[in-house]
Amino acid sequence: MVADLVARCLAAGRSALVLAPDPAAALPDAVLRLAGPHGADWRPGAERARYRAFLRGRTGHARVAAGERAAVFAPLRDLGLVVVDEEASPAWKERRSPRHHVREVALARARLAGATCVLLGDLPSAALWRLLEGGHVTALAADRATQRARAPRVDVADLSDPRPGARRALHRHRRARLTHAVRGGGAAIVLAGRGGQGGALACRGCRRRLTCPVCDSSLGVCANGHPRARPPGR
Repeated sequence: MVADLVARCLAAGRSALVLAPDPAAALPDAVLRLAGPHGADWRPGAERARYRAFLRGRTGHARVAAGERAAVFAPLRDLGLVVVDEEASPAWKERRSPRHHVREVALARARLAGATCVLLGDLPSAALWRLLEGGHVTALAADRATQRARAPRVDVADLSDPRPGARRALHRHRRARLTHAVRGGGAAIVLAGRGGQGGALACRGCRRRLTCPVCDSSLGVCANGHPRARPPGR
């Protein structure tokens, strides 16, 4: 899909910027192969190679740039497309000065250049979810039938069953499911709930979490029934 977007962008006479958080990701290689002599590799390497990529983009000889966090500043003439893979990855946050987040820089560059910004990910980050709710970005997803057909199977095991042997039966059932998934070439995730997590009040209608107007912490309920702000981390 990304290769198709880049090809369409190049056919329209504009440049494309593709960002991936993992240096071993296959996406930059695929895009650079598509760009051929018009591509600029911004992944970590020799300073001379990075400077050469900068000059090729600045002079207009490079129409496609691909790389990691630093590549978000790659100079490209007539930018038409910006793609950020795994938008929720913590690798996109630059902790050195000047501090920035690649998602925010990518959105700003696309807005200033009149380009299209595509943010990819299995689940949106909290910041992107806020942008979705505010109508600043548009969600693109498959239809509901396709999503259901490709969704993983979810089994919930209740270990609080007091009947004798119930817990052992659940363990055998879970082990069989995991074995079947792995032997079939798939993957499996086991989530085990543990104590220590705090609760929060939420509206039954809109599901919005209720927060303290002073400190913005989640509201809990005291023993006397009155709401109170929970300390951070609880």
